[in-house]
Amino acid sequence: MVKFTTKHRHHSRPHRHRHDYHRHRYSYQRSRYQDESDEDSDTEPPEEEKRIEIDLLDLDGLREKMKIGIRPTSQLDHVATFLRRRYHGDRYENSISKDARIAFYWMEKHLTGPEIPTGLSLLRYRVLSSSQDDESLQITWNSRLDLEPEQLEQIEEDILEGKTVANLRRSIAAHLGVEDPNRVVISACGGLRPGVLQGSHWEAKSIETWLCRHLYIGLESPGNYVILHGLNQEYVYHPPPGSRSSRFLDIQMLKTWLRGEVITNVHQRSSSQIEVDEDDIRLLSKGKWLTKRSRIGLGAMVDFELSHSVEGRFLEEEAWLVPSTETCIVCSEDKRASEMPRRVTEACEHEAQTCKDCVSQWIVSSLDTVTWDRLRCPECPKLLRFEDVRQFASPEVFDRYDILATKAVVTEFRDFRWCLNPRCGSGQIHRDSCPRVKCHACKASSCSYHNVPWHSKETCEAYDRRTKKQRKNDKASEKRVKEITKSCPKCRRDVHKYSGCDHITCESFPSPFCSLSIFLSSLEWFCA
Repeated sequence: MVKFTTKHRHHSRPHRHRHDYHRHRYSYQRSRYQDESDEDSDTEPPEEEKRIEIDLLDLDGLREKMKIGIRPTSQLDHVATFLRRRYHGDRYENSISKDARIAFYWMEKHLTGPEIPTGLSLLRYRVLSSSQDDESLQITWNSRLDLEPEQLEQIEEDILEGKTVANLRRSIAAHLGVEDPNRVVISACGGLRPGVLQGSHWEAKSIETWLCRHLYIGLESPGNYVILHGLNQEYVYHPPPGSRSSRFLDIQMLKTWLRGEVITNVHQRSSSQIEVDEDDIRLLSKGKWLTKRSRIGLGAMVDFELSHSVEGRFLEEEAWLVPSTETCIVCSEDKRASEMPRRVTEACEHEAQTCKDCVSQWIVSSLDTVTWDRLRCPECPKLLRFEDVRQFASPEVFDRYDILATKAVVTEFRDFRWCLNPRCGSGQIHRDSCPRVKCHACKASSCSYHNVPWHSKETCEAYDRRTKKQRKNDKASEKRVKEITKSCPKCRRDVHKYSGCDHITCESFPSPFCSLSIFLSSLEWFCA
């Protein structure tokens, strides 16, 4: 169970460099730990006794980073002894007392045994007083904030209950009498990932996985932030302490912040492998894409989109921070907000209740049953746009959709001809008076007049005479089809009802209509 202690902080906000939230920066100091038994030895140690160099890093950022050499047989107690000797006495602001406990960590794991893991190059540690609980979480706040003990207890309860950062901001703002909760800044101090908690949907107590023991609460001046909305979530940018005062932000700086402080900074072990290029992030404000020359005023809301590959990896790395708060109406599974679209298409007038995975599967199945330009929202009749399919479909499915859309566009050109080779799929413009078309891709020939493979050793007139009977039969078949079918009132395709009631659903236009109403002009084409 998490326990809380609270205390004031008289500095404005913690510094935001990665391993330290205090005023000093880490400096490297090379040290050498030696046992007293071999201090006077001048002989070269045997090969198996050569020392191993490791970095020591204070998780709370109170002491400088240093490099030490240890024997292969050394244990954690030896390292603890070295730290006590190194930081002994009043000359150190953060000295380590003899009765203090030193906890060691490898990545995010607490090392409870005496052995030092093989292959370790970085050893993190935390100094605890004899009375401290390893799992205690301390809440610190700016001395200018007037928080009562009862209010702090409520904040602690909210964290224990799994409230999100957005809920904590609202709760703290209410306690302080502040109307705008986005002014509240909640930061993680120390641990694997120190810095501001930007994700409004992040579960606050999850930061313990980052080995954070301090939550800092601050308050920005009115409007001194930018809200970035994307992936059905919100991330709040607060200018770092000491930054140049300006009411406008450079777009490049905002992209750099989003890439460095959010996208690549949410991994559970703080070791993200996501590679993000500038083109992987697109920013949108008031319906217009932002360029390098654009500027955004503080207090604004900006939408952002990520490339398909970066979005997938980012949501995967962020998942452990985000609680499941939604339920998909199709698969009935609990979903995170990032797994649900805000809307399937901009034309939809409802909030989406179908998860992204199910929308993706819906597009796959729809492409097998309707034409490419009749894909619709799974919850309403609104048609999907090109951008909607690109957002939800997998790259393979979108490529298929893109090819169908491209074919439909180029086919509208009067002189465009598709190659009839079933293994080719290419096409070209043919304006030559000669009916023979030679494909630029596969070199296969076809007849542009009859739209058939080229009839070798035969003119078009000779081909007409030879196929006259077949064409007569084809026209008879078309006439018969017209007699037994009815046209869809929307797409004009022929529809045949061979049994059942008068409800008909065209595969190209999924809305049902009544076959009887086609003959009665006074009736609506939609069946009541």
